[in-house]
Amino acid sequence: MPTTITPFSDYQLAVAYWLNEHRQLTGSDKPREIKINTPFECGVGNKKGVLFIHGLGDSPYFFQDVAQRLCDQDVWVRTILLPGHGSKPGDMLNASYELWQQATNFHVEQFSLQVDELYLAGFSTGTNLAVVAAGQRDDIAGLLLFSPAFESRFAVTWLAPYLTGVFSWPNVEREDNPTRYNSMAMQGFAAYQKSVDAVQASLHRQPVSVPALLVVPEGDSVVDVNTVAKLYTAYFRHPASELLWLGEDEEAPADSQVLSMQIPAQRIYGKVSNSLAIVTNYSALKKSFGADKNFKLHAGVVNYIDYENEGFKLPITSARFGRVLTKERAYGDERELRIFFEDHGMVNDLIDTTVAFDYFPSEELIKD
Repeated sequence: MPTTITPFSDYQLAVAYWLNEHRQLTGSDKPREIKINTPFECGVGNKKGVLFIHGLGDSPYFFQDVAQRLCDQDVWVRTILLPGHGSKPGDMLNASYELWQQATNFHVEQFSLQVDELYLAGFSTGTNLAVVAAGQRDDIAGLLLFSPAFESRFAVTWLAPYLTGVFSWPNVEREDNPTRYNSMAMQGFAAYQKSVDAVQASLHRQPVSVPALLVVPEGDSVVDVNTVAKLYTAYFRHPASELLWLGEDEEAPADSQVLSMQIPAQRIYGKVSNSLAIVTNYSALKKSFGADKNFKLHAGVVNYIDYENEGFKLPITSARFGRVLTKERAYGDERELRIFFEDHGMVNDLIDTTVAFDYFPSEELIKD
């Protein structure tokens, strides 16, 4: 995959050509899938720049909405595509932390030459790459870290560097999501774990002295959020730094800002039994989808599915949670869509049952 190409327009073109040859399609719209996975930029020429680095198995598409908001505020935004991503899960067999960091560092350097202030931003694994890159330079203005993945909750991730030759595919699923992989090779987990080792070494060696915003979802099913909070307290030293905790006060670190996930006005009822549910008007929800839009949640993303051509599918892999179950069913006016986010467990058990609705405290949610 092309990575170290300049100018950025040539890099975009090279990646698009490469994806045209190597992309394993999940649907019938090849140009759209290539566009989704190709690096993009907006706000070209503005003096402040933000470079976004995506997470494990993800794509630049995850930053479309936040990028546009920043560009509307006179910020120049760029995204990159990390090696092993955007094409097919098998390409992750050749991925490595070193290649990811090399690609990140290259584009940080190139972008720094074109803006007066450069901020680095990442999602999940991308936050590790951003922090390491910032620790190697003295010209980074700040960090935007969404779901920072400084430590995993799972032993398989810690052991992944030692298991790549023994167990190549710990997670194999049907590929039906154009924006990210559903399957993941052990090599991908190994590369992620090396990024964890690298970011922790970087923090121990040189605490972060620039302003940083960390957005940490309490219900993260992959990341050890308590370790993330401890690392923030110990190593993020700038007085303007902030940890935004998406959860409840009783779980939040003492020095964080809390955004509760109990938001009835937006029909978000919080995380109960490792689940998050949104209830919305079905026809209104459909209108919120577009060719290049996401339906946004406060602690995750429901990836766009072409409902006109394919309908909603079961299950859909989400950016932050293990599964997304979409459910059309007769609830009164038959116009409600229920979306369940399950971190663990037999998610298929929730299909065609009303038992799952007992998870949620509001009687409004228990209609039949």
